[in-house]
Amino acid sequence: MRVIFLGTPEFAVPTLQQLIDFPHTDVVAVVTQPDRPSGRGNKMHAPPTKVLAEKHNIKVFQPAKLSKSPEIVQAMRDLQPDLIVMVAFGQILKKEVLNMPPKGVINVHASLLPKLRGAAPLNWSIINGDTIAGVTTMFTEAGVDTGPMLLKKHTNIDNEMNAEQLARILAVDGAYLLIETIQKLLDGTLVAERQDDSQATLAPMLDKELGRIKWDNSAKSIHDLVRGIVPWPGAFTIFNGAPLKIWKTKVGAKPEQALAPGSIQKAGDKIYVVCGDGSETLELLEVQPPSKAKMHARDWANGAHIKTGDVFTTEPGADQTAKAARVQSAKTAGDQSAMTAGDRSAMTAGGQSAMTAGGQSAMTAGGQSAMTADDRSATTAGDRSAGTLSTMSASGAETFEDPGDKQR
Repeated sequence: MRVIFLGTPEFAVPTLQQLIDFPHTDVVAVVTQPDRPSGRGNKMHAPPTKVLAEKHNIKVFQPAKLSKSPEIVQAMRDLQPDLIVMVAFGQILKKEVLNMPPKGVINVHASLLPKLRGAAPLNWSIINGDTIAGVTTMFTEAGVDTGPMLLKKHTNIDNEMNAEQLARILAVDGAYLLIETIQKLLDGTLVAERQDDSQATLAPMLDKELGRIKWDNSAKSIHDLVRGIVPWPGAFTIFNGAPLKIWKTKVGAKPEQALAPGSIQKAGDKIYVVCGDGSETLELLEVQPPSKAKMHARDWANGAHIKTGDVFTTEPGADQTAKAARVQSAKTAGDQSAMTAGDRSAMTAGGQSAMTAGGQSAMTAGGQSAMTADDRSATTAGDRSAGTLSTMSASGAETFEDPGDKQR
């Protein structure tokens, strides 16, 4: 059976390899995305399916959009495929391609249809907190993942599994399921089942904004988000006006003290964040500050001098507002201390006689002395944090960058 394979990422490689190895299929071409720059130096890299195809001397087509590449569609037609197989191709096929092979177009979809139709099913399976995922082979139609279902295979999702780990499992499961599907197609025993559209759910494309953590959500939902969008776009929060990427977490116990959502709680070498309504926590295990490598949360906290009561926020502006409140409190306490320790001394030493003698000049002489000797001390003790806030206000917001810009 002559087969044209459509697919691009690493997830598609096991299926392509099985098609190459299967004695009843002859892969005559691979259609994949163009080479793209990535990694350090933005060097051009070929898609994983292209690399595998070239190892086996298989013809490769790389249209930016197959629907706008009639010459490639014609070249595919000239190869006279009996079947087209599609895995994570990322493009909707036009009728001229869907109607090309006499045995149809079979897609390997990373969900248990009709659940999670769309571009990112395995990610949304974890984000949604599902405990079971799977793959479905299906005949492809003009709609998005709406075609008749063929075979399914289930797999369990545990509480710590992330999207990268699940993808490796489903990629292999899908490859073997496709071969089983083709064997049944050849045997004449394959039975197609229409989807129940009333049971359909969606799995839309991921974007960077999805990774922005909202700490008033439950610890479990944040944990599921974190593991569901590894490695891209990645979950992140804001600390001191800069993004902190969150790579790995664990649902924690109840907080030891009453703190607002987003507040950090240190317990030995463990770092917790208060979530939801303030009655639950999320333990941070692995994080990544800007321009640094992934690290254990404990090491980040030690380097950043984190203490209980420090706060993560959603927006840089909110982070500055929270810090401004803490700084103002410190400033008030420092100034009051200065008034008690310094100005009272100034009043005792010379202020009373100055007032008796007349004056404003004495107030100038004595008051300025108090300001010089003691309020300067208040500035050192209390306003230093305000100076830090000023620096952050001037630079932190300007240098804020979504971590997805560098992490993709």
